[in-house]
Amino acid sequence: MFASLVDKIQMMQGDVAGNREVQALYEQISKLQTKVSLSLEDAAKKQRKDELGSDKLVVKYVSCASN
Repeated sequence: MFASLVDKIQMMQGDVAGNREVQALYEQISKLQTKVSLSLEDAAKKQRKDELGSDKLVVKYVSCASN
């Protein structure tokens, strides 16, 4: 959507940097990009935590099974 808007403006010989629609979309994209980055980081942390927890269970199970 953003790229197509920029392409249309450029085809009409317009100034992309001064276009209000482009600026508004750029601001929205920037805000969403921050949210997506934080969500991805949070999901990765949870995944690592879950993986560590499951590793501990396996070690505990193997230890108990060998006794």
